[in-house]
Amino acid sequence: MRSVHVQPPEELGTRDGLAFALFLPDREPLGGVVVLHGAGSCKESHFDFARACRAAGIAAVAFDQRGHGASAGALGAGSADDVAAMAYPKGTVPTDTPVHPTPIYETLAMGLVAYALWTLRDVFRPGVLFAIYLALAGTERFLVEFLRRNHPGALGLTAPQWESLTMIAAGALWLWVAWRRGGLRKAPAAPATRPAAAHA
Repeated sequence: MRSVHVQPPEELGTRDGLAFALFLPDREPLGGVVVLHGAGSCKESHFDFARACRAAGIAAVAFDQRGHGASAGALGAGSADDVAAMAYPKGTVPTDTPVHPTPIYETLAMGLVAYALWTLRDVFRPGVLFAIYLALAGTERFLVEFLRRNHPGALGLTAPQWESLTMIAAGALWLWVAWRRGGLRKAPAAPATRPAAAHA
């Protein structure tokens, strides 16, 4: 008879009365899932799915809902909070990898862009400001992606960077068409004329 070795979870434990099993890949996880079983079931029923996630490089945590398996209490209105708590069974978000506060960078950069566009609102023709916004917003997001921890895709660029390049190209094309069709700036206002004096 052939024996089959099934690799156990990396961790079995209990948090806030909820019994859980944590499955971790042998490399940096590509993401994570919380495995939720149905009524009358238990976490062990979904270990095969959790192992498949682990094999695909995804962290998975399966837990017993309250009133099921080894978890304490009764299933009730707080079940959604239990699911959220299981996203980090140890109670804290891992912070061992330094990250940049990119939302702050983006807020400051786009605040400057908004101020610049507001001061130029009477300078350019209708639609030109939006084209400038596309180019500047795309440039800002393209650059800040180098500081984020997103996974690169084609040609080493992230999906948001490809979207940013599309925005930059659209803004540049818009500006070129507007320039060919009469320029970017508004036409100067004609000087006011004084009415001719009436003759007696």
